[in-house]
Amino acid sequence: MRPTDPSDHLRHEEPGTSPECPVKRFRRAFAARTSVRLHYHSSLEVNTCDGVTGSVRVLDRTFDLAKTRVIVLPPGTLHSYEVSGGGTIDVVHVALPLLADWINTDAIAEFARRLTPESLVFGSEDTFPLQTDDLPSDAFGVSSFVFDLLRLLGSRVPAPVLRRPDWLREVVDYTERHHPEPLSLERAATVAGLSRSVFARRFGDQTGSTFHRFLLQVRLEHARLLLERGLTVTDVAQETGFTDASHLIRHFRREFGCTPGRWRRGRDRATVDPP
Repeated sequence: MRPTDPSDHLRHEEPGTSPECPVKRFRRAFAARTSVRLHYHSSLEVNTCDGVTGSVRVLDRTFDLAKTRVIVLPPGTLHSYEVSGGGTIDVVHVALPLLADWINTDAIAEFARRLTPESLVFGSEDTFPLQTDDLPSDAFGVSSFVFDLLRLLGSRVPAPVLRRPDWLREVVDYTERHHPEPLSLERAATVAGLSRSVFARRFGDQTGSTFHRFLLQVRLEHARLLLERGLTVTDVAQETGFTDASHLIRHFRREFGCTPGRWRRGRDRATVDPP
């Protein structure tokens, strides 16, 4: 099996931004229990929650989504979700590299390194003065939004500086690229530069999950992408690291509540039928 092309990365960066429109906005509705695996973006992400229950993991801290209004995630911030069902999250991605003529991305990167999880999550009782629904589409207007956001976060940044686990981001990147291969805990530990036992413990402490669970989520996520592209279940299983089609079907049903074939038929109907 070949390593996955970086362009196939599923959540490392959301597509859809351009120099003419450096902002992407969309809404995620949660009709059922949903897991969003560990990932990060190179864009600035702002999530506004409405009626969502479950939890969000930001770096090594877990927050109750029912008590959360806004989550601000600077570039490179590792996070994951376990949504119990119901509610929506309005997502805004700001592609900072596309604003290079207006803002200093190095200064923002330095600022992001000083943030703690508590400075990124705003509860329902907080006053959040930024109206993401009214974001301008021009780059200059968006850059003003970014600076307003940084000023707001700056008032919430406590000392000391939080050290980021760079080894964890390397493991995320490696897993995304090589998930079709037979990845073991030992191999992931080698990528992290840690012993097997230390890696397993630290991965659990940082993510609230196991590496095996994370790898399975990456494979299933990529499986859905390939199903959308029209590959057969057998081919998808081979391309995503599952032993065979039945192995993929078993885990797919357990994670999403239906078989890959039924899921694809539902996606096809959603594409064809009017809303």
